[in-house]
Amino acid sequence: MNFRNIHYFKNLNINKIINYYISFFVGYLLLTRVVIFMHITGDIFNTFISSVFAIIGVILALYKIVKDFKFFQNKFIIALAIFFIIACISTILNIEYGLFSNLKMLIWVFIHFFLLFSLTNYSKDEYKNAFYTLGFVIVFTMFICSFISILQFFFNITFTINLPDYPRVQGFYNGRLFGVFDDPNYASIASISSLAFSLFFAKNTVNKKNKIFFIFNMFIQVSYVILSNSRTGLVGLIICSIIFAYYKSSQLIINKKNKLIRRIVSFFMTFFILFTGLFCLREFYAYCPNILHKEEVVVENNVVDDSKNTIDNTS
Repeated sequence: MNFRNIHYFKNLNINKIINYYISFFVGYLLLTRVVIFMHITGDIFNTFISSVFAIIGVILALYKIVKDFKFFQNKFIIALAIFFIIACISTILNIEYGLFSNLKMLIWVFIHFFLLFSLTNYSKDEYKNAFYTLGFVIVFTMFICSFISILQFFFNITFTINLPDYPRVQGFYNGRLFGVFDDPNYASIASISSLAFSLFFAKNTVNKKNKIFFIFNMFIQVSYVILSNSRTGLVGLIICSIIFAYYKSSQLIINKKNKLIRRIVSFFMTFFILFTGLFCLREFYAYCPNILHKEEVVVENNVVDDSKNTIDNTS
């Protein structure tokens, strides 16, 4: 290796590499909940990819800790160190239940905390780069998966894919949209994340085509959460509506006279409009015609419990 290469690695932007690592890792985690991806790749491939991410994550975390001395000046570093020490003690005390599984958990805790926590020392431009990179990965991954799932609903498609542990239902089953995911509760939370990023991007982009895409993705993600019949997802949508209503009301430029009352009225009006929109969209999907057979695809009114759905009566 010549001097130029040494100089290159010395001035390497480790924060940008961490951004791409976190974004690709999150994208991979989303894909591991897509049943067809799990079926095609198999356990051996996914174990290998997870190991690669773990090794790279440990290297990046150690490099960040050693190189970035500002990391240790953060006021939360003591609490983080205590948590990691407690995790180590817990691993030792529970070693009888499996050494490898506990060590693997400890490694991932180390990666998650020491990489994600390093974001606290980012500059404004580094924050922006990290936010946009992660956001684009989540938005486009969830758009493709959720859009295919919505098509499965409209065509009333239901089938089962046999995986080594137990079969996974796909499509629209028993009044609930699983879509391409193995767990609609997990997918609904990911959809809300995609919805939040899309809202931010739609507001901050000047490109009309991009704005239309992000707005359309918001509609797709809300539709999936409603059709998934996930209690967690529906509560998440309501919480997001409350936060958005508060944000919009706080942005109002009004006179000091009756300022508080006007903002409270604005908050409740915004929340009411959003909540009514969610209710109307749910009622629309409640009895939606099947494109393929021109029959109604009935969505059950009961919100399905968020317990694990094991398919016992499908083949």
